Amino acid sequence: MRSLRASLTRACNFKCIFCHSEGMPKEEDGLLRIKHYEVISQAFKLLDVESIKFTGGEPLLRKDVVEVVSVFSEFPDVSMTTNGYLLNDKACNLLEAGLKRVNVSLHSLKPNRFAYITGTSPSSFERVLTGIKTAKECGLRVALNFVLLKGINDDEAIDIIEFAAKNGFNLHIIELHPVGKGAQAFSSLHNQLDAVKRYLEERSDYKRTRDLHNRPQYYINGIVVELVEPVGNPYFCAGCTRLRLSPEGLLYPCLNINDIHVNLRAIIDKSESFEEALENVIDAILYLNDLRKPYYMWNLDFEKKVKIRTKPPFRSWLPKRAKLQFRRSHTNTVKGRDEERLRNSPSRG
Repeated sequence: MRSLRASLTRACNFKCIFCHSEGMPKEEDGLLRIKHYEVISQAFKLLDVESIKFTGGEPLLRKDVVEVVSVFSEFPDVSMTTNGYLLNDKACNLLEAGLKRVNVSLHSLKPNRFAYITGTSPSSFERVLTGIKTAKECGLRVALNFVLLKGINDDEAIDIIEFAAKNGFNLHIIELHPVGKGAQAFSSLHNQLDAVKRYLEERSDYKRTRDLHNRPQYYINGIVVELVEPVGNPYFCAGCTRLRLSPEGLLYPCLNINDIHVNLRAIIDKSESFEEALENVIDAILYLNDLRKPYYMWNLDFEKKVKIRTKPPFRSWLPKRAKLQFRRSHTNTVKGRDEERLRNSPSRG
């Protein structure tokens, strides 16, 4: 399962419910605490997970976020997506805790427009820019997230590419996804990334496809511009390797699926020891992973444009979905523990 991305998020909700109103979770909130994250972190480690991403809501609203990040510090790739408003105060501490990189949402380069999109004041634009600058100076790798919105910021796509290149930031240009509040505005604000794609095709030095979500990456002016198309890219779900963990401890197989989950917090709380909790959490992750499948099997609008046949044989040559290869390593781990227990058993006298 080396390519699995496990996100700490409240799926399908842009409102921050990751944290208690004062920023610190209380037992009665039903939210995960450090003791839960320690078990979950160890379970993912034993399953050869390499990448952890903290998302939201807004993860920086949680006052113990630095401590939470530190629990996962030994993973090769630990990242965070943030609106950047609190980044200036926490960037360096997050780096010391083990965070490797950060994605900051920057949906406009115009203060008033930025305020309109984010529901804040124009002054928040400069505050976010300061946070981005601080993160870079601290040593965090910084990427920008830009959601393309029809009639609002779609005239800034080239500007944001030039801004990212000038400052040495990689860039994700993201298609609006009909999830959470995005679903309410999808019909009026959704804009495909075709024009951006043509611009990049004509001017980029090199193009490759990233394994995660089969995302196209364009190397241009010293940066990488990555297109995130959960609707427009027909192979997006076929290349997904993520599981989603909510702040309450519910583990989901997909951002779009709410009715299938396992409750890791309940599993941990019912276990009598750390070792028992660890084993039970691993079993739950393996169980949930078996339920994973692409949310979008194929994009019909794309089919109409390119006129690809879609009879049953077609699916046989779809890109093979990323496999999470950890059953064997987990089996060996359990087998090794059983053999050790047997060797140490008093009955072997």
